[in-house]
Amino acid sequence: YIWVNDDNIINYGLIGFTLSMMVMGSVKWILEPFESWMSRKMEYAADRYSIRNTGRKNAMITSLLKLSSENLSDVFPNEYYEMWNYSHPSILKRIEAIRKVKSAK
Repeated sequence: YIWVNDDNIINYGLIGFTLSMMVMGSVKWILEPFESWMSRKMEYAADRYSIRNTGRKNAMITSLLKLSSENLSDVFPNEYYEMWNYSHPSILKRIEAIRKVKSAK
């Protein structure tokens, strides 16, 4: 039998920590699409909120295009890669959604 005592408790703790991180990494990888979807959904809501409160659609579209060009972001990402990894919608999808929003002002 292997007994845990004061001398070897740290070794068992490190083994348990390592194994739990390996398991949690796998679980997180499986949950990533859901997390990304929620984040993109909140990003669309934030865009709608800002447009309804400022009424500045064109300014927002211009700023998104400028940010996209300065950051060299991918304008046409693969749909599945975007679904799995992107926390924000692609620029073209955001612009399309912004154009559909009706301004309150």
